[in-house]
Amino acid sequence: MSSPLPNPRRLRVSNHVEGMAAAHQTEPGVNVLVDTLDPVPVRPQMNRALIAAHTAIPTSNSEDDGPKPDAIPGSGIVVPGGANIYYLDLAPHSESPMHRTPSTDYVIVLNGELTVATPPAAFDVVDGRGSYGKVEETVARAGDVVIQRGCMHALANRTGDWVRLIGIVLGAEPVKVEVAGEKRELGEAWLQ
Repeated sequence: MSSPLPNPRRLRVSNHVEGMAAAHQTEPGVNVLVDTLDPVPVRPQMNRALIAAHTAIPTSNSEDDGPKPDAIPGSGIVVPGGANIYYLDLAPHSESPMHRTPSTDYVIVLNGELTVATPPAAFDVVDGRGSYGKVEETVARAGDVVIQRGCMHALANRTGDWVRLIGIVLGAEPVKVEVAGEKRELGEAWLQ
């Protein structure tokens, strides 16, 4: 399903170092590349457009674009030890599955109202389904920032208008919890 929101643009601003050795100037010129991003479907009624991805932090300002979308492992969200930055458009009345990624996410709402659904108490997972019952729903509006730190959540659009957000996903060490006397890592998980 295509979004009525315009395709986002990306402006890549970097040093233009050619000619520095021949000249005696001490600062390089600046190169600006402008391109329009084409969002691609990642789930029914959700489209994503990659802004940039980096395999390590700190990044290198000498490299080109970083890894391409198919180089991002798993669900295409987390670059272990690195960063993934993208636009995400959610269609009216749509919702992602409940999920968790081993990352710290900064979700910035640009257009519309994003509903973040979270389980309020501990729960079990049986056959890929969570026993959490009723979830808490928190609404984030344009200009709000949601910081998610390796926790179960679902993103939803409960309105009749498209929602656009920017996700800045930083690879993180998984949360460790004690279950029945043993330490367990909370890695990536997607529920039905």
